[in-house]
Amino acid sequence: ERMQQAFCDEEIFVWHSNLSDGKRIEAWEKCLSGEAKIIVGARSAVFAPIENIGLIIVDEEHDGSFKSGNKPFYDAKLIAEERAKENKAVLLFGSATPSVDTFYDLKAKDSVLELLNRFRGQEMPSVEIVDMRQELNDGNRSIFSRTLKKALNQCVENKEQAILLLNRRGFANYVFCRDCGYAHFCDHCSVPLIYHTHGNSMRCHHCNAQTPLLKECPECRSPRIKQAGLGTQRLELEVKRHFPEAEVVRLDRDISSKRNGMQEVWDKLNSQSGSEKSQILVGTQLVAKGMDLPNVTLVSAIHAESGLFSTDFNAAERTFQLLTQAAGRAGRHDKPGKVIFQTYNPENKIIQFAAKHDYHSFYEAELLGRQEFRFPPFVQLARFVISNEDDILAGKDSEVLATYLRKDLFSAEVLGPAPCPIEKVNKLYRWHILLKTDFVTSLQEIGRINLRTLNLRSRIIFDLMPNSLV
Repeated sequence: ERMQQAFCDEEIFVWHSNLSDGKRIEAWEKCLSGEAKIIVGARSAVFAPIENIGLIIVDEEHDGSFKSGNKPFYDAKLIAEERAKENKAVLLFGSATPSVDTFYDLKAKDSVLELLNRFRGQEMPSVEIVDMRQELNDGNRSIFSRTLKKALNQCVENKEQAILLLNRRGFANYVFCRDCGYAHFCDHCSVPLIYHTHGNSMRCHHCNAQTPLLKECPECRSPRIKQAGLGTQRLELEVKRHFPEAEVVRLDRDISSKRNGMQEVWDKLNSQSGSEKSQILVGTQLVAKGMDLPNVTLVSAIHAESGLFSTDFNAAERTFQLLTQAAGRAGRHDKPGKVIFQTYNPENKIIQFAAKHDYHSFYEAELLGRQEFRFPPFVQLARFVISNEDDILAGKDSEVLATYLRKDLFSAEVLGPAPCPIEKVNKLYRWHILLKTDFVTSLQEIGRINLRTLNLRSRIIFDLMPNSLV
């Protein structure tokens, strides 16, 4: 819609996996014939058969979803670079929170263009960090700090809009027995099942297995089953309970995966009817992705520190990006914005950097850690993931492969093998081996080795420059 407003005389073609077959064929044929001048799409749009490309824009380049984790494996950012070279085209990466790797590379090439003024010239929103430990000490056991509750009340009274970020969908994070301590895990994956109110079911967010909510404990037959933790469904319910006069809408993968789900949420947020217009948007990281809502004056991250405790080497980077991007949704137009980070770890430097909108200080601090522990951009990474229904076989094959990789044939540091942080997914036990080297060509050479000679009995995936080590 925005592109069509800017280029009234051009037909804008949309390209993504949810298109109908007819729309997909039409876009393909228009590209081949040269009629399509502007394509707007998701990562697969990088393959659009356009000749004579003049400009490729990779917007929100920090987003990890540009890399496909399923066959065919590809990184849309690398494909964009190659297509730009072939066509002698301009390649523009856009982000308010660039990935550390990209910023490091482009800074070395003197190819960084900084926008020093915010969209529409507005001031950045003020950010307040609320210490939830103090809230608890003062007797407040609510999801909402007193500061947030006051700000939300004021926002609702002024007919303004608010966004509440909680990067975990579902109602409760896990279900357990209060008598014997049994916790309900997925039969196929080494993760707890998440309770969802829709269908009153337990779901696995990795293999999508579903089972009815427990009525009694399968171990001790106790009926004292408790749902623990906080997800977007429960947060939505709590918002409606505390602010009954406000229209509340939720946006997470459960909603966006439904046909027209995203459009329906967008329409509610932009409704011209005051009675139908949603005032409070509750959601996962989807609410931080590029939404430009003129009436949003308040944004809050409910558990600002939640992403910091992942085993991934880039957990701090992802947390900083998510918090900064979410904060950027407030006060984008005529009204000033306010942001509240609720956290039990207010001293954390990542949260402090995000509160100050200070990308450069974050970048310098992150670089020091990456250099000390030899992670990108100072080395190139690759990972072998070895999976098998038999955990012992997966472990043995991992040892065989690691021993082979440690031979002098390859100039790479080999770490592992070790069980993956999420050890079992979809009935397969998973082990991984991490490779570090100064040259990506060394990793490409390793990726071309003939594994058949090792007589491995497990499934092997080679992930070059992985986004995640989970």
